Amino acid sequence: MGTAGFIPSQERDSRHLHPVVAQWLPVLQDRPLRSAPVGFPWTRTRRPSERGTVAALVAHDAKKEELLRLVEGHLAAFASLHLIATGSTGTLLAEQLGLPIERMASGPQGGDLQIGARIAHGEVDAVFFLRDPLTPHPHEPDMQALLKVCDVHQVPFATNAASAEILIRHLSRDRKRLELVHPSLQE
Repeated sequence: MGTAGFIPSQERDSRHLHPVVAQWLPVLQDRPLRSAPVGFPWTRTRRPSERGTVAALVAHDAKKEELLRLVEGHLAAFASLHLIATGSTGTLLAEQLGLPIERMASGPQGGDLQIGARIAHGEVDAVFFLRDPLTPHPHEPDMQALLKVCDVHQVPFATNAASAEILIRHLSRDRKRLELVHPSLQE
């Protein structure tokens, strides 16, 4: 192989490559892999937002107080973000903490799906979804769809207080627009 990070023309044989990589091969013509085109399978494309970093907040009824404590404990960090939330979660946080929160419908009425649509359009940078895994939920397929869209679009998804702590610390440390790229493509 030629120079590290390049795919030389003479070594490109799409018969031995994964179909997705083969599809992008003509576009990569002797380019360093770090400069993968927008939409390349392992890069996350995102619409630029005048609002800055956008975080979605969702919590099951049994976890709403836990989310309230988390946000309260990192109030400055959450206040620096544009927040969206499902109905009752957003109402609780706005009333208790005075944060400006864009509210969607409640989870069972499609709020999870509304947030998922925003993720699919590249408008959400992180999701904090404190789930109650021990209680059955009638809208479980919607919750799974939200998790799936986060996986597809490379959006960090915290499902418990411990992972939420890590995510908010990262977001508060890096207030610039997030660009998440596959680790092998980072410098």
